[in-house]
Amino acid sequence: MEEHGNVRPITNSGSFGGYTIGMQGATLESAVSELETQMIADSLRRHDWNISRVARELGLTRRGLYLKLARYGIEKSA
Repeated sequence: MEEHGNVRPITNSGSFGGYTIGMQGATLESAVSELETQMIADSLRRHDWNISRVARELGLTRRGLYLKLARYGIEKSA
C-alpha cells in the first residue's frame, strides 16, 4: 500500500512514542486510556513517584495527575 505524507495504513496495533497499543476491536477511548496508563506508570517509575515531576513531564497539573491516578486505579505498591 502506498503512503502519502503523514497518511499511514491502519493496522491492528499502533506504536506511539515507544508505546504499543493493541487496537483490534478497541474504541478510541480505550486506546487513549491504555496509552495514558502506560505513560503515567512509566513516568512514575522514572521519577520514583515524585508527583510534581511526573505531572510536569506529562504536561499536567498535580490535580490532573491525581484525577488520572484515581480514574485508572494506579496506586503505589508497598
